[in-house]
Amino acid sequence: MPPWIGHLQSFTPSKNRLDAVQVLLRPKGAAPILTTIKVSIWNQIPTQGVNPLGTLLMTIAPRVPTWYQFDFDPWINLKAGNLYYISVAELRASATVQWCYRDSDVYPFGQGFLELGNYIFYPEVIDFTFKTEYYIEDGVRVGGHYLTCAGVNSQDFKIGVSDPYLDILNPTPGYTKHNDPQYVSHDIYDVTIGCPCPNLDYKWWLSNYPGNCSHTIVEQAVVICPLNNPPNTPSKPSGPTTGVTGVEYQYTTSATDPDPGDQIKYGWDFDNDGIVKPEHWTGYYASGATCPVGITFISPGIYYLSVIAMDNKGAQSAFSSVLTVVISPGTNNPPTVSITSPSSGAAVSGIINI
Repeated sequence: MPPWIGHLQSFTPSKNRLDAVQVLLRPKGAAPILTTIKVSIWNQIPTQGVNPLGTLLMTIAPRVPTWYQFDFDPWINLKAGNLYYISVAELRASATVQWCYRDSDVYPFGQGFLELGNYIFYPEVIDFTFKTEYYIEDGVRVGGHYLTCAGVNSQDFKIGVSDPYLDILNPTPGYTKHNDPQYVSHDIYDVTIGCPCPNLDYKWWLSNYPGNCSHTIVEQAVVICPLNNPPNTPSKPSGPTTGVTGVEYQYTTSATDPDPGDQIKYGWDFDNDGIVKPEHWTGYYASGATCPVGITFISPGIYYLSVIAMDNKGAQSAFSSVLTVVISPGTNNPPTVSITSPSSGAAVSGIINI
């Protein structure tokens, strides 16, 4: 690797950060050759022992003059109005690409320097082609309008709206007719939690809304019916994994509900088919409380116990992990399987067919 820093282009930023720099490079010969380019940012003309503010490498083989973008992550902190330098070097003994330039001082806030070697840079009345970029994090509000929520899908984070401004699925002849059921549209958009602009304190935004701005943020929402979150997935049932028919065995599980004050009841599934018979639901328990049940198996075989939780508003969780229970023939075979939920004080019965 030759000890070249590379040709320089000085520049004066108007912002306090640098996210990316672009340089225009072209092949030096007739045929493109794969080569590695090093781009660095300096706060002074490079000298021995001074480190750049940032350096990036890219392997390229340009066939024609081509813009190449070098993205700094994290960005480089600058001071607006100060002088900085971009260096471009090729990591090979003989040059195969050239940094395009203009034979005039077209950029009044900097100039080009040719490196003669050994940290010797000669100023020229030229400007190498470059672009600097910074990405805006602060948001500026440029407009807004009201719309009607037609429905939400909390699981897939989608919202359906009736929008008088962008009626996409069913355009109306006029916004005054928009809320007429025969004209109303239900356009579906993705909901992203949070705000893409750190300086704006909003809770969610529509990532695929076809507006003419960078982001579409929900500023206000009038909640007509409160949202209800389902319980969390119950814990895997705990209890004996072997037994005999006709004997009651104790099993427990528990779950929590994210909504304060919600109570939970539990449905027990014995063959992992996702179906809970009406008689296999317990009474209600407080969120996080342990649910104990007594189960008597009437037939020998392998049972796959899993549990689903439902809050007192009807929202259901996913099924728990499965506990496999192997039951052998016993001497006492009652006609039904009994599930007793002690806290509810009621016993519910049903028949399990294996």
